[in-house]
Amino acid sequence: MNFLTKSLFAACVALCLTAPAFSQAQTYPDHRSLYVNDFADLIDPETESRLDAILRQAKTDRDVEATIVTIDSRTDYGSSPTLKDFATGLFNAWGIGNADRNDGILILVARSDREMRIVLGDGYPPVFDDRAKRVIDHHFLPAFKKDDYSAGIEAGTLETLKRMQLEFGADNRPTFLSRAKNESQNVYDNARSGGFWAWFAGLL
Repeated sequence: MNFLTKSLFAACVALCLTAPAFSQAQTYPDHRSLYVNDFADLIDPETESRLDAILRQAKTDRDVEATIVTIDSRTDYGSSPTLKDFATGLFNAWGIGNADRNDGILILVARSDREMRIVLGDGYPPVFDDRAKRVIDHHFLPAFKKDDYSAGIEAGTLETLKRMQLEFGADNRPTFLSRAKNESQNVYDNARSGGFWAWFAGLL
C-alpha cells in the first residue's frame, strides 16, 4: 500500500468514525407558520384553521405570540436528552414572543415520545408553571388518551390562552394579579425552567 493509498484509507476511516457525531448534532425544524406547525400531521385541516385564527386573534388583541408545534420524536432532530431540553432550545431558536417582555408560549407535542410540554417565556412568574400543568392534565391529556390529538390540542390551546394571561407595566415587567399571588402558595416543588411538562407514556 503506497503513501497516497494509505492517506486515503486513513481519511475514510476518520470520516466514518466522525459521521455518527455529525448525525447527532442538534437541529430544529424550520417553522412553516408563526402559529401552527403540525410536522407530525396530528391536527385535521378544519381544526388547524380554527387554531390559526385563534392564535392570530391572540396576537392582535393581546400581542401574545403563541405557537403550536407537533413532531414525531425529538430524536429526529439530534441528541437532546429530554423533551425539556429540546423544547427550550426550539423556543429560543425560533425566538418566540416579545423579546422585551419574554412572554412567548410554545405548545409542543411529540407523538412517538408520548410527551408534551408548554414552554413559557421568562416573563411569566413561577406560579404559571402550576397553571400549565393543570392545563395539560385536564385539557390536553384526556383527548390524547383517546388518540384524538386534534381535540386535545384545540381544547388545551384555548385553555392555555385563557390561563396564561399577563399584565405588563410601562417598564415591560409583569404586574402580579392578586389571584396569582394567592396561587403562589400552591406552586409545585418542580423548578421552573421555561415551562412545565407532562409525560403520558402508557396513558394512550
